[in-house]
Amino acid sequence: MRRLFPFVRKQEEEMIKGEISGHNVSVIFDGTTRLGEALAIVVRFITADWEIKQRLVRLQLIAKSLKGDELAREIITVLAQQYNVHNSSLCAAMRDGALVNGAAMRTVKVVFPNVVDVRCFSHATDGIGSHFNIPTFRRFLQLWNALFGHSPPIRIAWKEHTGISNKSYSPTRWWSWWEVANQIMLQFAEIHPFLQARLQEAANKATLRQLDETLANAQTKLLLQIELAAVVHAGKPMVESTYILEGDGTLAWQCYEQLLIIQNSIHGANLPNLTALSRDVSGGNVALAQQYHQYGIAAIPPGWEYLTNTVMGVMGPLVETFKAARLFSPHHITQLRPVANDVDVLTSIAFLNDAAMIANMKNELPRYLARADGIADGVDPIRWWKENEAELPCWSAAAKLILLMQPSSASSERVFSILTTVFENKEINGARLNLIIQYPIFNSSDATHEWAVQRQREVTFCLQQNLLSPHVTLTAFLHCMCISITLLVSSKSGVKILGKAVETIHILSQSEHHDSYVKSLNLTMAGKLVFQMLGRRIRYKDAFLYASMNLIGKTAIIMNADCFVHKGFELLDENILSNNKTMYALTRHGPPANSSLCVAPDHYKCNPEYRYRGSHDAWVFRLLDPLPDQVLNNIDHLPHLEGIEQVLMFHLRTYGGFTIKNPCKILQIVHYHCIRAPELGKYQYVGKNLRLDWKLGLNIGKKGDLVLAKFSDL
Repeated sequence: MRRLFPFVRKQEEEMIKGEISGHNVSVIFDGTTRLGEALAIVVRFITADWEIKQRLVRLQLIAKSLKGDELAREIITVLAQQYNVHNSSLCAAMRDGALVNGAAMRTVKVVFPNVVDVRCFSHATDGIGSHFNIPTFRRFLQLWNALFGHSPPIRIAWKEHTGISNKSYSPTRWWSWWEVANQIMLQFAEIHPFLQARLQEAANKATLRQLDETLANAQTKLLLQIELAAVVHAGKPMVESTYILEGDGTLAWQCYEQLLIIQNSIHGANLPNLTALSRDVSGGNVALAQQYHQYGIAAIPPGWEYLTNTVMGVMGPLVETFKAARLFSPHHITQLRPVANDVDVLTSIAFLNDAAMIANMKNELPRYLARADGIADGVDPIRWWKENEAELPCWSAAAKLILLMQPSSASSERVFSILTTVFENKEINGARLNLIIQYPIFNSSDATHEWAVQRQREVTFCLQQNLLSPHVTLTAFLHCMCISITLLVSSKSGVKILGKAVETIHILSQSEHHDSYVKSLNLTMAGKLVFQMLGRRIRYKDAFLYASMNLIGKTAIIMNADCFVHKGFELLDENILSNNKTMYALTRHGPPANSSLCVAPDHYKCNPEYRYRGSHDAWVFRLLDPLPDQVLNNIDHLPHLEGIEQVLMFHLRTYGGFTIKNPCKILQIVHYHCIRAPELGKYQYVGKNLRLDWKLGLNIGKKGDLVLAKFSDL
């Protein structure tokens, strides 16, 4: 069967090449980290019979993110070399607003000068919602999604309680948060009784309790209702228009109208739900009702500002292009009633900037207006053009070009959705690990240059090994460590992997420039890196708080930067972690004997010949609820301090309720630390030779087994 694949692929390429031969085309492209790292390229063309067709011509899994010039080279190679698209035949390119895509298009335009660069409006309009000022609801929604996202019993209980399945949230689906918000508003009266019933039965109650407290507090409940009433009603037309713009049909003629609908719905929005709610909860107090109403109204302007500045501002020239495209709609033309000079607006569209074509279209304009006069609303515009092509040859030829433009890159997005559905059950054995680390950047003077360079090599090697691990999804904290100044960098949410690919590494950065350093390392699978600000050198509170906010229901591992995941993780059972509320505090291994890595003296290892002496460099867990503040506030310490493991174990056991074990002989992490320098050791104590656990009274002599995790099984 494997021998047939090249033959079948070649046949498919030849078929598509024959289909698009002689036609003008457009391209829709997008990259994603959802499948490790991938690039999808789709071509769109119109047949002689006015049939709109789209073909996936490239789906490429790549080892790391492509830079702008590399992405452009892929697009040009596929179109010009593989499918023989002439440099005057590419009319439009649809893509999202990522900077790398914009950089790629600047190069593509050199080879294909007639191409119109279309930034996805669906991505842009989806951003309106993230700018609404709704702090109470955002916190409630975060907890709500954490509750339902990772607990089938909760979802079943909700359906039994209400008779309706809960709406699910997906960060990769446009406006899905609004769908959840709409359901919360419609079934608001059912929520508090449901939460209270669950609190009587559930074992892990932290998230339930926080949601319940929001609704039990009259003030926060009222703010939540007001914010919901405002954004649900204001958001509805935006959601509907965004979804319309995802299609594959004659959207070039509909885009401008949908943008106007969004603009008009958000500017001076009529919010009857908010008005009624404000009146009902004010108890007849007109001034108080007005105050509540104004609070709700205030949620909307930040979204309007984003729409004005980004969609109608930065993307303004593109908006004008789609405004001009309405001239090709036989329904719009009867309303617009253009004169000959109005046709000149089409010269702003690169592939229509032809004096002879525009002149011929002006000559045909009276006939076009006459043929379109009285057209019924239900008439298919494509069929209309097909029937009138002979009478309007110039306008129909231009209409085919306009139809190549789409206002969104949804076609390439759907490729990834289909592949995720196909492959979602074909994953590696064992748990998918969301790895939270800190990646230090050692800046040093000439006097300390040698150790800094070597230490940088060590932590970079570990980062690369973790990227290549078949089990690891990374959430990394990157910090820049100077001899006298410590700056921090690190990362954001976990993801999932397919096959043996790491999907994403999230790095929380202290500076927006730090990401360029990591990218310059040219690591394999570096496309999984995502950067987000943390602002300080990471503490255990930061890492566990991040997991509490972003990794509920996912297996996480917090680990030192000079360690990497090695063997045995295919045996990790997530059910043990979640059902038994177990956490693994793993002691490290030294480098494998058959590796080229140096073996430095180290008595704190889990190798067969060593006895237990502590040194827990990795923490493996699966939270079903966020950690309580009592735990987080007591582990707000740097991870390199002597005795920090004892502090963590005490509070995680005592206040977190965890069973802590150390199956380090089964789940192996490797410690790579050869270079020894005074600069690396002087930060280990909180005072002069004072360990943190001794300072806090949590040492072995006082707390015994509460601060130990001896070698164990799973």
